[in-house]
Amino acid sequence: MRGLLSRKRGVAPKSLSARAGRSGRSPVQRALRRLRIRLIRRATRPFRLELKQLERETDFSPF
Repeated sequence: MRGLLSRKRGVAPKSLSARAGRSGRSPVQRALRRLRIRLIRRATRPFRLELKQLERETDFSPF
């Protein structure tokens, strides 16, 4: 939706530009995004491990 609101007249949309394969993020933005994702994954890891353990212990199978 953001692309529709900020489109300038006479400018080709990013999907038609020369860099069609890229997401449009700068290398710095990509690095920050990777760091943020890694930080969130590290913070939520204990909860994910606990959830896996509970799923192993709780068996709702009728057999």
